[in-house]
Amino acid sequence: MRNIVRLAKLTIPKEILTCIEPIKHNDEAIRKFGVETCLDLCRTLLNSTKVHGLHFYTLNREFATIEILKKLGLWLEDHSLRELPWKKISNSHVRSNENVRPIFWGIRPKSYVHRTSAWNEFPNGRWGLSSAPSFGMLTDYHLFYMKIDATHDELLDEWGRELTCEKDVWRMFACYISGEKNCAEKFVRHFPWTDEEISPETKLIQDHLIEYNRKGILTINSQPAINGLASSDPIVGWGVTNGYVYQKVNFVEKICFLRNFF
Repeated sequence: MRNIVRLAKLTIPKEILTCIEPIKHNDEAIRKFGVETCLDLCRTLLNSTKVHGLHFYTLNREFATIEILKKLGLWLEDHSLRELPWKKISNSHVRSNENVRPIFWGIRPKSYVHRTSAWNEFPNGRWGLSSAPSFGMLTDYHLFYMKIDATHDELLDEWGRELTCEKDVWRMFACYISGEKNCAEKFVRHFPWTDEEISPETKLIQDHLIEYNRKGILTINSQPAINGLASSDPIVGWGVTNGYVYQKVNFVEKICFLRNFF
């Protein structure tokens, strides 16, 4: 709290400091005090009739926020159209209850689960104990931990049996994204950086990605900017009904210095 106050150049009311001092070493008491204090503030704001909504910064800890919303009568239990923006693992799997993932999971969804199987529950593993595996070097970094349903010869037909120049690789990337046939009249259906088909939202920026790859900017991960589309949107929608989806500005991860691969 002191750090936040110092960075934001705020002051804390003396009555709050007085209440916190005797319980500052009791985490549970501090949590309850924080919930009740915030609850009183929210009620005061809403009862003033001058405030039409509340905005919470959960700081990756949504439990207190949910508790406050429930006590305010603003928490709605609703069936999600698509609970998570990834395929849920079977209930028999140890990760079946996972509902939070870091942004890089989408690059290699299957190898992500494999590589992080020993991590503490996210985000505790990343921002918790320094001894957590997520802080150390990923010695078990399986870049190609995939189950590709294609034979070696089929992959060679898709990716090329011989590289004559760098542009051969550029064309392979472009064919994968565009869905066009390659020089061998084969569709590039598999890719070393992903074990899933291109997601529907990729089509929103598909033309740009094709152009980049044809010019040698090889994209391995991308995301279109989404600014408040409905959670029911057939392409990017997920979560509860009557919600909105936001995604950060367009981003593209790319491979540089291709000559290092030859």
